[in-house]
Amino acid sequence: MLFLLGEQSVRKVTDEKPFNCAVCKSEQNSFHIIEKNYFTLFFMRILPLETLADYIECSQCQHAFKNEDEGKNNPSYVPGLKLALAYLMLGYGVNDGKPIATGIFKMMTDGEYTEDEQRSNIATLDNGKDLYQSLKTLAYHLNTKGKMRIVEAAYLMTRSLSEIEYADRLRINLIGNSLGLSLEFTNEIITRIKPLH
Repeated sequence: MLFLLGEQSVRKVTDEKPFNCAVCKSEQNSFHIIEKNYFTLFFMRILPLETLADYIECSQCQHAFKNEDEGKNNPSYVPGLKLALAYLMLGYGVNDGKPIATGIFKMMTDGEYTEDEQRSNIATLDNGKDLYQSLKTLAYHLNTKGKMRIVEAAYLMTRSLSEIEYADRLRINLIGNSLGLSLEFTNEIITRIKPLH
């Protein structure tokens, strides 16, 4: 007898409310979204395995937020974006990377990545904080758009500081993997990006 076993990720909207979106700078509807992984038998969902993500998403701009209160500040991908840029600054040389990281962050978020924040994130990483584990933890509050932003920023930063070689590409792939993105999807994100110079 043949059994078709597998897993399936399901995205479910559990609630809809108005909230003040920091990106749209106006009151928008928000959706509370929970993504779960299910065990399947013959392509039918049988048993929930784990919750992959839990976030609030703006109906207008589709940015994800940790919860309604934090939605007044920044999308949930912003700390991961800052940390990834700091990690790359640390790897390629802090002084060369600061203006590039500032520019990429501004382009991605229309916000500021101050020198104090950069120094703080670099010091945190230099003192042993694991970027990949931090991104795995953060991914719980991210939607695909936020994950894509972090991978895009990592690629742009790397491409701006050097020619992409095997180790550079591996680093970007590991960032995507930490966010729960497949290698194929990470590659697709990168192929759509036009270099800054």
